[in-house]
Amino acid sequence: MTNSNITNSYVEDAYVDNSTVINSFILNSSITDAIVIDANITNGIIYNGTISSGGVTYNATQNGSAPIADVVNFPPTANLIFGSSAYIGHAVMFNGSSSSDPNIPGRIGDSLTYFFNFGDGTNYTGTLTEISHNYTSAGVYTASLTVIDSFGLSDNASGSVTIIAEPAPPSTGRGGSYWRRTYRITDEQFENGYTIDLRVKDRVQFSANNENHYAGVVRLSGDTVSLEVWSAVQTATLSPGELSEFDVTGNASADLYIKIISISNSMARVYIKKGEFTAPVIAAPVIVAPVITQIEERKVTIAPETAGIATWLIVLIAALLILIAAVVMYKFSSRAKARRTEKENVEYEAERLLKKAGVGAEEEINVRQSRPVMERIYEYNDGSEEKKASRKKSASKRKR
Repeated sequence: MTNSNITNSYVEDAYVDNSTVINSFILNSSITDAIVIDANITNGIIYNGTISSGGVTYNATQNGSAPIADVVNFPPTANLIFGSSAYIGHAVMFNGSSSSDPNIPGRIGDSLTYFFNFGDGTNYTGTLTEISHNYTSAGVYTASLTVIDSFGLSDNASGSVTIIAEPAPPSTGRGGSYWRRTYRITDEQFENGYTIDLRVKDRVQFSANNENHYAGVVRLSGDTVSLEVWSAVQTATLSPGELSEFDVTGNASADLYIKIISISNSMARVYIKKGEFTAPVIAAPVIVAPVITQIEERKVTIAPETAGIATWLIVLIAALLILIAAVVMYKFSSRAKARRTEKENVEYEAERLLKKAGVGAEEEINVRQSRPVMERIYEYNDGSEEKKASRKKSASKRKR
């Protein structure tokens, strides 16, 4: 708690700054530039009582609980990022996009305005969070960013930037007056690789062997980029996706490579990196003839999905086998029944004929013991007259 007036209140694990708290309970919450009366604020939510901040008052007892950042205004926090040094006439990028406001987004409709002061008598006010500025004279400048919310609360961040005169360009290559912009990349950026958008007459300065060297765009067409690299002047014309290697230190080995990524809107996206470009090496596959030394028992693990399919397949096959067996048994049963019916018919007819012929019971038993005889009796007494005549003719032939 700093610069605050706390009366008859309980405050624990909370940040309270420049505020007045009366008859309230505050736990695990942050309160800044506010007046809190008869309130219960826990974990950033007000459950009852009132809180006033930034010209806005919210009564939780009447309107219900709510996150305090949604119902009352809190000041924003400014954050400014920029390079610490640059050459005269070179662009310095100022970035305030990491500035924040606890009320954005929120129900009170807060927004931020960005005021950049570059320290050389020029400034910018608006909604842009990132902006560039060129300094025209050498010196140390204090640059600042002020962010202001819709209710007039604000915060400020600042830092210094050193502007120095650009060293004279090397005797070879195009003179410094030809180039409109020169972008200096650090040794770390050059070592790790750096992507930059360049227009015609834009160049990049980098260091190799403790000497400054340059690479710039001298011509840009719809599908090609013409580059000039020096100290020792070298040129290349590349299309998107193509790259070229350069020896800028005269050591007979490539110590710079540049790749064109894309071309659009009269601008080339260029990737520049220290060293020689090395494509990934893919080793040829090694084929080894299999050597069988012993039979090895292998346990096959079936995935759960495959096991389920296999189970259903086994059930289906079992059902088919049961069906086939039932059909076969039915066929055999039908044939056996047919055979039993035929036998019963023969025996019935034989019994009828025996009774007709006046054969006694004992003789009937002897006759029944010879089934072929009974079948012939049945056969002889069954059929058309043509069949009977044919059988008589066959019998007479057998007698002869």
